[in-house]
Amino acid sequence: MQCDEIWAFCYAKEKNVTDAMPKDAGDVWTWVGLDADSKLAIGWLVGDRDADTAKVFMQDIAARLAKKVYFYFLCRTPKPYHAYAHETFYTLNKCFQ
Repeated sequence: MQCDEIWAFCYAKEKNVTDAMPKDAGDVWTWVGLDADSKLAIGWLVGDRDADTAKVFMQDIAARLAKKVYFYFLCRTPKPYHAYAHETFYTLNKCFQ
């Protein structure tokens, strides 16, 4: 199982958002869960890059799987979904500086 987030922006980048712009303007993240072998998407979610979105995403992915699977992290820094993945999946961490 592989998960990652893809950054994009709606209307303007977060650093360029002003009060005159729509309230949803700024950064947006597409969360994607892929089967590591087939590369098929198990699920996806568009939202913020925060712990609340991470929890909703991980719960959705877990509900779609028939059994507990291995979830492998390869990262420079912990991502928002790491804490929730430990609750739902077998996890293997390899974070580096």
